[in-house]
Amino acid sequence: MYKEEKMIDSILHYKNSPNDEFKAYTAKELSQRIKYLKSQIYNLETEFEIKLNQLENTKSMNNKQEELAKYIHDENWSGWMGYLFSKCLIGVEEEGQEGCLVIPKWAVDRWKCQMNTKYENLTKEEKAADLKEANRILEIINRRLNETNKIYRKIKSKNQ
Repeated sequence: MYKEEKMIDSILHYKNSPNDEFKAYTAKELSQRIKYLKSQIYNLETEFEIKLNQLENTKSMNNKQEELAKYIHDENWSGWMGYLFSKCLIGVEEEGQEGCLVIPKWAVDRWKCQMNTKYENLTKEEKAADLKEANRILEIINRRLNETNKIYRKIKSKNQ
C-alpha cells in the first residue's frame, strides 16, 4: 500500500527541494499531469498491442508459409508429376523388370524447348497456364495481406 500512496502523492504534490514541504498542484498543473500520464499509459497499451499483433502476424505468416508449401507440393508439384507420369511409357529396367518410366521423345523435345524459352517468348496458351499458377499463389499471398491490413487499420483507428 505504501507504493501506491507514494505514487498518488507524486501525482498530486511536488517538492521544490528536499527541505521544502509538499505543495499542492494547481488545478491546471494537475490536469496537465493527468493528461500526460494518460498519454503515457495509452502509448504503452498501443506498444503492447503492436507487439502482440506482431507475434500473431508471425504465427499467421508461418501458417501462410505452410499454406503456400502445401499448394506447391499438393497441387503444383504433385499435379505436374502426375501429368508427366501419365505421358510416360513403361520401360524395362536393366535386369528385365518393369518399373522404369520413359519420357517419349515428343515430350522431351517440347519440355526442353519450354524450359529454354523465356516467359515473354512463350505462346499465349503457355503464358495462360503460367498465369493461372501465378494467380493461385497470389490468392494465398493476398489473403495474408488482407489480414495484415485489417490489423493495421484497427491499430491506426485506435491511435486517432
